[in-house]
Amino acid sequence: MSRRSLWRIDGFEAAVPMDSEKLAAGLRLHLQHAPLTTTVVQVGDIQRSYVALAGCGSCMRGTCEPGCYVALLRRLLHAVAPSLTLASVARGLRARRYSTLLACWPGEDAVALDGAVLATWPEARLTLHWSRAPHEGVAVRGLLAIADADAAPRAVLREMGWRGAVLARPLRTVGTFWLRTRMRPLLWQRPTLLAPHLLFPVLSSGNERPAARLEGARDR
Repeated sequence: MSRRSLWRIDGFEAAVPMDSEKLAAGLRLHLQHAPLTTTVVQVGDIQRSYVALAGCGSCMRGTCEPGCYVALLRRLLHAVAPSLTLASVARGLRARRYSTLLACWPGEDAVALDGAVLATWPEARLTLHWSRAPHEGVAVRGLLAIADADAAPRAVLREMGWRGAVLARPLRTVGTFWLRTRMRPLLWQRPTLLAPHLLFPVLSSGNERPAARLEGARDR
């Protein structure tokens, strides 16, 4: 397998039901073999969903090798909701300036997260890194970045059963670093009974616009 690559999830449709149990089962199987990073980004009224995972040397040509994790995830998403597709984001996400950065992890009463967590702020990003737990099950760690200096993100997370800790020296710019091959482990890894899930966007008219405002490395 090659190094990790970033993929945008397209094809979200409000009228299409999603089989969350099948998705969780498929992700559990994936995590037995390889980690997976899921991200939802909000800029204004636009939200986009991304995944970063290890693929094969042929992913970018659309001819994945047998057993490629990207091909397997593409197949899983299609089984969960036929409209869902993966699109390569070769240049990564645009770097953006955030004033608040939190490490986060699920509590005992945690529920699955999605783009609704970011709805309070005009510009924010949430990333969850899923992996196999040391003994059994799965583990997850997260990173929440917000551009609002007056935000109270821990209260928002608490409503969802998640815990958060403000990093003492937050990154002023978060871009490709956290989402592609150089993503470093955080200290707040937690085994969890929560079903593994992807961070899907909240559907709105803004999400129908091109993804160019969120992708690329030009506005550093």
